[in-house]
Amino acid sequence: MSKTKNIAVFISGHGFGHGTRTCAVIQKLNEKVICQFDIFTNIPKWFFLQNLGSEIKYNFHFVKTDIGLLQKDAFSHDLNETLKELEQFLDFKGDDYGYCLRILSEKKFNIIICDISPMGIYLSEKTGIPCALIENFTWDWIYQEYIESHSCFSAIISKLSGIYKSADLRIQTVPFCKKSSTGKEVPPIFRLSRQSSQKIKRNLVGNLDHPMILLTTGGISTTYAFHQKLNESANITFVLSGNYSDFKKKKNIIELPMNSSFNYPDLVNASDLVIGKIGYGTLAECWGFHTPLMGCFRKNFRESFKLREFAETHSLNHEISQENFMSAEWLTDIKNVPIKTNFFPERKSGANQASSAIINLMDG
Repeated sequence: MSKTKNIAVFISGHGFGHGTRTCAVIQKLNEKVICQFDIFTNIPKWFFLQNLGSEIKYNFHFVKTDIGLLQKDAFSHDLNETLKELEQFLDFKGDDYGYCLRILSEKKFNIIICDISPMGIYLSEKTGIPCALIENFTWDWIYQEYIESHSCFSAIISKLSGIYKSADLRIQTVPFCKKSSTGKEVPPIFRLSRQSSQKIKRNLVGNLDHPMILLTTGGISTTYAFHQKLNESANITFVLSGNYSDFKKKKNIIELPMNSSFNYPDLVNASDLVIGKIGYGTLAECWGFHTPLMGCFRKNFRESFKLREFAETHSLNHEISQENFMSAEWLTDIKNVPIKTNFFPERKSGANQASSAIINLMDG
């Protein structure tokens, strides 16, 4: 009988994009080897219940393993508060750090996987456990944009750069922002669908020839204030993923809580168009399922230019402004939404290649 691999997973809680692709990698690892996972993150536990189900064995530890950028809302961040948090966090002396160090010391782990969490990589150095970094950017690269206005980022960048370089394996997921000479490039990593697009659309819309549009702001939820405008486009069903407590269908609008019974990749696959804020997870899943995207990119966030470049290269995106999105001015551009066909070549998630590289590191 194969020996169980004990795998620690440290995930940034900055949005859900890091969580979505790490879940895709966890699922692939679980298919290939017998695994027991310990997941360390401040992403809500329901997210993993929703994405990993009951077939994957894991312990969940609700701890902060990364700061990233402190968000004011889905589109803006606070650099001053971010700096305060970073200076304290990167001392690696807090309660969350001590708790994680204790868990890693008490149990024999084969590997630590980090989706841009610097704490996990730092703990790898302290414990001698091999570490695999999954990234399409790292925070030292992101923060460089803010040095001119906030010089204190310089010391933080220097410390983070040393931490990220210490990873034993660096998996770079397309579209990555800066090529590393030691990086292993893999295709976009996205979660897989569980049910056919026809079944999902029939359940939500009824008529397969009736357009369905998914609205999203990623892992940082919002409340939409343009229901009345959407009602005027009665021939289109709008699925609003956001800050709702319950699933509700009102005329041609479906309000969908972040924590719902629907598998989110199924919704992306079934939609004829996705509209909203573009982050890595949304872009990768639209690419994976050939779903057109009408989106806005975050201002003053360095990753955005690379996401935009990828979207344009693959003819995915019709760009709109944040103001246009929140005011629903985009409705004038979607009078005739084409129904998405299923006659596209299947795209493979980079999770397969990423998981193989991680297994090689464990077995090496």
